[in-house]
Amino acid sequence: MNIEKIKSFIVMDILERSLEIQKHGIEIIHLEIGEPDLPTPQKVLERIPEILSKYKMSYTPSLGITSLREAISEYYLKEYGVEVPVKNIVVVPGSSTGMALMISLLLDNGGEFIITDPSYPCYPNFILHSGGEVVRLNIYKDNNFLPEIDKLKNLVNQKTKGLIIASPSNPCGVVLPQKLVEEILEIGVPTIIDEIYQGIVFDIPKKESSSVKYFSPDGNLIVSNGFSKYFSMPGWRVGWLVVPDRYISPLQKLLQNIVISTATLSQILAEICIKECINELEEYVKIYKKRLETATNFLSNLGLELGYKINGAFYIYLDLSNFISDSLKFSKKMLEEYSVALTPGLDFGMNQTNKFIRISLTNSEGNILTGLERLVNALYNYNPSPRSI
Repeated sequence: MNIEKIKSFIVMDILERSLEIQKHGIEIIHLEIGEPDLPTPQKVLERIPEILSKYKMSYTPSLGITSLREAISEYYLKEYGVEVPVKNIVVVPGSSTGMALMISLLLDNGGEFIITDPSYPCYPNFILHSGGEVVRLNIYKDNNFLPEIDKLKNLVNQKTKGLIIASPSNPCGVVLPQKLVEEILEIGVPTIIDEIYQGIVFDIPKKESSSVKYFSPDGNLIVSNGFSKYFSMPGWRVGWLVVPDRYISPLQKLLQNIVISTATLSQILAEICIKECINELEEYVKIYKKRLETATNFLSNLGLELGYKINGAFYIYLDLSNFISDSLKFSKKMLEEYSVALTPGLDFGMNQTNKFIRISLTNSEGNILTGLERLVNALYNYNPSPRSI
């Protein structure tokens, strides 16, 4: 591992700077961080005193509390019509930890790992931390930010140890079509599909939005998910992996030695959430969809067309190539001069990312519109004249 190759998580740098500014009494509109603003369901929170009085907060099995793993299996059956064996479900302290451990397992003796570009900023750092080489598959707006299967096949060689891709994706909010998932898996490479935004999908039947239907205990598909996005439990740090049989024991060893177990209280609360709160969470999805419609209509009316179809997550990946050539510099300007925190496209890779910004719709509709008004002002070099929040 070469720590010098691991880059800063730019969105976190922007968040930290915005918090510094706020200490001086300046209100910032946060459209940068990918954290739900909608609260952890009350049914979960109100059970905390009872749980603390009833349960000893001891270590749990490294693979997770059995009842939570069973609840996740039942969730897949009820919501997606897919039977996932409990033994193949591994609870982890946040999906990022799970993906990092899984990548380190696949890169045990080095090799190459394929990611799409743009994609989640931490993927290349997971790979570099595990001693692997990052191979980038560029994806483009004119193909709805989906990978082209022939180009993917051309990147696969004897050094390839795996592929990681998100659905719905970050920063683009695109769900992988089922046929494309089939074609990717036919390549025969261990494939991690990051479904942390699964559940937050629009205009697609839920049972057609997840890759888990293709999971096989002896196959190459690994599904990553967690409670941070759809379940609105980001700070509780609970995720899970669905892994083929051959990875269960090695993954268990890594968990035993590196994390011991996921926090007991968090696991118990996650089980309550997945069993009792789906109806409330589906209402959250409607809110995210309404925010997306409001934001895209506002931008479209001003001539800022997306140029691609968003069908999941809570982001807009906006092409500003007619206005900017340095997304990091522009994002800093938006923060310092217009009091709006945005994520520069540069955080998500190297493929035309200096011309894009990501807008996170994890704020009130009013604040989103105010932030977009200020964005338009900045693009057309109007003087900052922010209205009150």
